[in-house]
Amino acid sequence: MSWMSTVPLLAAAAALIVLPGGLVAWLWGARGLTLWGTAPVVSIAIASAGAVATQLAHVRWNALTYVGVTVAVLLVSFVLRLLWTLARRRTLRPTTGATALTRPAYHWTSLATVLAALGVPLVVIGVRFAQIFGHPDGISQTYDNVFHQNALQFIDQTGRGSSLTLGTLDASSNAISFYPAAWHDIIAVINSALPVNGIVATNLGNLVIGALVWPATSVLLTRTLFGFRPLLLIATGVLSTGFGIFPYLLVDFGVLYPNFLGLVLLPAVLAVIAHLLRLSTNLTRRPVRDLVLAASGLTALMLAHPSVGLTLLAVALPFVLVWSLRLTWRLPLAVRPLRLLAGLVAPAVYLLALATAWNSFRPSKAASFWPPLGSVGQAWGEAVTSSPLGRPVPLLIAVLTVLGVAAIVRWRSLPGYCLLAATAITMWFYVVSAGFAKDDVRDAITRVWYNDSYRTGAQLAIMTLPVAACGAAWLAGALWSWLAGRIPTGSPQRTTVTALAGSAVLTLALFLGTSDASVTDEQNHATDTYRLTDQSQLLTTDEAALLKRLPAKTPADAVVAGVPGNGSALAYALGDRTSLLMTASATPSGVESVLYTRLGKITTDPEVCGAARELKVTHVLDFGTQEINKMVHTYPGFANLAQNSGLTLVDSEGQAKLYRLSACDQ
Repeated sequence: MSWMSTVPLLAAAAALIVLPGGLVAWLWGARGLTLWGTAPVVSIAIASAGAVATQLAHVRWNALTYVGVTVAVLLVSFVLRLLWTLARRRTLRPTTGATALTRPAYHWTSLATVLAALGVPLVVIGVRFAQIFGHPDGISQTYDNVFHQNALQFIDQTGRGSSLTLGTLDASSNAISFYPAAWHDIIAVINSALPVNGIVATNLGNLVIGALVWPATSVLLTRTLFGFRPLLLIATGVLSTGFGIFPYLLVDFGVLYPNFLGLVLLPAVLAVIAHLLRLSTNLTRRPVRDLVLAASGLTALMLAHPSVGLTLLAVALPFVLVWSLRLTWRLPLAVRPLRLLAGLVAPAVYLLALATAWNSFRPSKAASFWPPLGSVGQAWGEAVTSSPLGRPVPLLIAVLTVLGVAAIVRWRSLPGYCLLAATAITMWFYVVSAGFAKDDVRDAITRVWYNDSYRTGAQLAIMTLPVAACGAAWLAGALWSWLAGRIPTGSPQRTTVTALAGSAVLTLALFLGTSDASVTDEQNHATDTYRLTDQSQLLTTDEAALLKRLPAKTPADAVVAGVPGNGSALAYALGDRTSLLMTASATPSGVESVLYTRLGKITTDPEVCGAARELKVTHVLDFGTQEINKMVHTYPGFANLAQNSGLTLVDSEGQAKLYRLSACDQ
């Protein structure tokens, strides 16, 4: 399969991610960039919440169910919107002239601006992602991808995609085992709707999320905070391609697909909140619409990954504080200290709620083992220059970020000041994880991200992007003014020529300026993690070939045992056969331990076959001792499988071998 042959599939995947939420957002009054930026957010909310609801109702989760849930949401939205409209008509007096629903007159330059702002990153990021994945069926050779791919197969086979139970990958259990499944739910929809497997669905979905959704949400945030400024929106779109730390890092490291999805959606949700709090520029106020979109956004983020939802709550704090002070300053209180006190009530309540959520959604200490990377000073330098984790400095973005701070101060933009504060908050989180000592203070602040500087580093780009775009627009505006002065005033083409030339030069300059080592190094590294070779760190060429033959070599109800960290756990995702241990870090317990410690005695110890029958294990995979992330698991039962007389070789490819537990046939 080539990338050219996937163009129709990519279009279909884009429709599945954008269209359902777009219909709901449109029904609630979203239009233009607001509609384009929030449509994926609402779609993800529908998918993730819908998967929870349908499982509780004992209905399988798939593309058809997704459509059904969307229709139900549309019907409920239509009824509520109708009731709201009727209620408003009873309370509002008729008016003449323009109303809040009057459509603004759009110039052709507005369309050109949007096409440039969204079209350039669509092509650039799309091509880079395609190069990273290598082929549509390129698989990420990373630790977490074992779970991700097996989870997709699990949803496809069982129809169970609820975030409340996905953590166990156990169809027989309804016990709460929370795992944020929004990414898995929407990719499972693509998988069931299109004639592709889970690996291809993963790459199609991620390409759409990175190349289509990420620029749209970022442009929406910039437009909301600073208004429709063509140079600013174009700069945002082009610069969204220039951070090595995002979106490329999170399809490389981990691999952190759930965090990737959440951070892509975050700018749109913050834009909705800013608009709701009246910290936006020249936009019609629609509080009901914004409340619906904000609720959808928070649902989507918390079910994409709770840590991203907490990031949103943290970066929204400056907006809440400013909104509260502005609101209470207008209260009819004679004494100014009373106004100030009243203005602190809402932020205090917000901080209390934030602290409660911060403490409630933290992972365990055992899982939050990531150490600091250096000193506080070094971490601050990396944060300010958008070069965390010792990555190359994106020089142009670093310079534009400084200029962006100056531009926002020069513009005296209150939403811009809130953005700067939000940017400082994300930088501080990175400094804590990367530079603070490994103690309780650091643990209290950044354990929500597992104390992992890759996660806190990736989210730097989310807030830095609009700041750098402000710097680019401010600098470009000065240059364009100079250029306009060189064109004769009497020329009727003066405005058109200046706009076209300026936009073209800005786009080209920013693209060239951001195609530096910070992007190319990350792209090259990510490319390596998707290559299937004889020496791949998770799954080799031979092992992958053997797994693809499992359906022909084993019964449909076969359960396969193996050392999960060496890639054998992917028997479920790639070979359509249940793996006894489903994640790279899974360790045998209970009856499973009998097989892993005493399989070598299968011909003399009757408990071994007893355990195999209880677990329904019929086959064993031997993929050698190489494990992902240099893990080492030495199980006595899996030593010298080739010399085990109770096993029969069924299939082999190079050093990869599949055995049947023939001693247990009787």
